[in-house]
Amino acid sequence: MRRRLNLSVDTFIVAKRWRHKINLNPANQNPGEPMIDRKKVLVLDPSPIFRRALKEVIQTIETHVDVVEAGDTEQAETILRTESPDVVFIDIAIPGYNGVAFIASVKALVPDSRIVVLTSRDSDEYQDASLENGADYFLSKEQTGGLRLMDVIRETIRRKDTR
Repeated sequence: MRRRLNLSVDTFIVAKRWRHKINLNPANQNPGEPMIDRKKVLVLDPSPIFRRALKEVIQTIETHVDVVEAGDTEQAETILRTESPDVVFIDIAIPGYNGVAFIASVKALVPDSRIVVLTSRDSDEYQDASLENGADYFLSKEQTGGLRLMDVIRETIRRKDTR
């Protein structure tokens, strides 16, 4: 019994010394496990059904992700200011607003964020304008296969650039 106590104390002392390297998370459900850097993702889409579906897909692929939803640009701006998401999935078909122009607003508010346009407006003009305004990826809702979407989710959340 005493050895177990010493092992726990020794582990705590070593962890405390190396805290800057392993960054223990006291709120973790399994104490002593290294804290995993949780990524923040914003899904901006006018359809609540699509937002929920994409959120579930993202959280299934990447478990250490917090996903927040916005149905319009006003909600999205509030989230961008308070949450500073790492990745933003945006449908440029936003009622009452120019979604392509909003991409530049996202980049202005959160310059390091990755932006993935996922839209049914998949013309070359929209694609060129989206990429010029700061989008990292442009995907068609109708033409993008599930595997490609999964790859883009992984790449953007893990900050890989393998386009």
